[in-house]
Formats: sequence, C-alpha cells, structure tokens
Amino acid sequence: MNITFEEKSPFLAMYRIVLEKAIHDVCEKLSLTPSPEITWIIFDSNRDLSQLSPMEQMIVKSWPREGHEYGHCNPKSKKIWISTMAIESYNIAAMPSIRIPGIKPVDCLLANVIMDELAHINTGRNHGDPVYDRELISYRSRYYS
Repeated sequence: MNITFEEKSPFLAMYRIVLEKAIHDVCEKLSLTPSPEITWIIFDSNRDLSQLSPMEQMIVKSWPREGHEYGHCNPKSKKIWISTMAIESYNIAAMPSIRIPGIKPVDCLLANVIMDELAHINTGRNHGDPVYDRELISYRSRYYS
C-alpha cells in the first residue's frame, strides 16, 4: 500500500499503521482490493496553508470545513489525502471484525472518510452526482451491515 506523508511528525509511523489497518478493514468489508495505483497522503488538518501555492490555498479554502479537515482526493491522479484528525478518530469498536449480534455497528469517521474518497476515485464523480451517491450508499450499506 502506497502511504506517504505531507509533512514531518514524530507520530508518522503510528498514523501509517492505523490508516493501513483502516483501509484494509474497509476494503475487506466491501470486497474491494486496495489499488496499488492509489497514493494515500497523510496530512495534518491544522497545517499551515502558507506552505501551499496560492492556487492550492484557494482550492483548500474553498472546501467545506469538514472536507479539508478529514480528507479529500484527486480522482485523476488517484491521490487521497487523509487527515491526522480522521486517523485519530479511529477506534477498535468501529472495526468490522468486532460485531456484536443485535447491536448496531458503531459509526466510524475514518471508515466513512475512506469510503467517501474511494467512491470519488472509483466513479470519478463528486457529491450530488447520482453515480457517486449510489456508490457511496452501497459502500456504507455493505460496511455497516
């Protein structure tokens, strides 16, 4: 799995391990094979935007707040950015392998972000497009079943 980091941090190895586990869990539950073509980039949601080019700053600032805080992607380049905030939200109770009969699965922010970005990558479409929306609904239905 191709996971890189946008910046330096003493916790990069931990973030990578957690993200790798979450991607594996999501893909396994959805019966998807993680694509080696996708580059996963871990970023700090509190990063200093002044390091970005003016065009990149404009794009990031135009995203809905929750979008740039948790994740975003570029379907053409097959790059997915996942924030440290989303990774830090991951917990063992949200893993699909831990299901207690009769108890509704725990909603998992990181899994939701991963499914959202995979739906963008796999459809090449955006929120509000029926193709994208159906794909994401299918992912969430299968993941939380």
